[in-house]
Amino acid sequence: MGLKYLEMRRRILFVIILFSALTSNAQLLWKISGNGLKSPSFLFGTHHIAPLSICDSIDGFKTAFAGCEQLYGEINMDSVNVPYAQMKIAKYMLLPSDSLLNTLYSASEYQLVDSVLKKYLGFGAERFNRFKPNVVSAQLSLVQSIKSFNGYNPQVQLDATLQKKAKEQGKSVHGFETMEFQAECLFDGPLKEQARDLLKMVKLGDRGIEYVRKMTNCYMKQDIDGMLTLMSDRELGMTDAEKKKLIDNRNRNWEKQLKGILPEKPTFIVVGAGHLIGENGLIKLLRKLGYTLSPVD
Repeated sequence: MGLKYLEMRRRILFVIILFSALTSNAQLLWKISGNGLKSPSFLFGTHHIAPLSICDSIDGFKTAFAGCEQLYGEINMDSVNVPYAQMKIAKYMLLPSDSLLNTLYSASEYQLVDSVLKKYLGFGAERFNRFKPNVVSAQLSLVQSIKSFNGYNPQVQLDATLQKKAKEQGKSVHGFETMEFQAECLFDGPLKEQARDLLKMVKLGDRGIEYVRKMTNCYMKQDIDGMLTLMSDRELGMTDAEKKKLIDNRNRNWEKQLKGILPEKPTFIVVGAGHLIGENGLIKLLRKLGYTLSPVD
């Protein structure tokens, strides 16, 4: 009888641990503690155009936010609003003076790009003729994402609003990167590869929309494992090169900065949710530094 009781206890304990492991991955807000920290910091995975209401659905969000003395985002959003900001990043967005978008494609390919842009944006490729293909891809992705979010309000963007709230509460606000660095990451690279990627994107058509919708649903459910699966999709997700450039390399740079930032004062970190997950995600990188990361509940 005693052996049966112990075996039953083991099974119950296993189920509890398994359930805990599964539910802990369905989180956007993580507590950073240990490794000598006097007060915890917090890591929040954002979606740059998600509704602000996502914060209200996360238990412990307001308390965690209020308890931090500074906020770190990918960039300080105020840098976007300074005079001549757009001129500073224009050099990364515009094609060389001897190139136009239509010269990167055959006539039939350009016609396909034009038709898809008209379908989703309401205007054709001619408006983008001076811009790099990655700029067009980013605009198309933005519109597709907006369509997948209910109640999107361009005047209340999540990252910018959190930075504004932080300042209202007397917190200092900082960025891991400059606006110019992000523009270079997003829009630099061989034009042939950019043209190829844009063409692949427009050929996906409604499949691309469905992919974005699934990603949106995963985010709103705080299903970061589901997001990782979608990001790793060999056809619809990031290529290895894109992931290395846009996610992994930047995460490692932020990791280096956080070594000095976290011991200073309690910090609320706000970065894209894709930066939290995977082998090179911030959750695992910070754990390797000796910190304890646990989902906030």
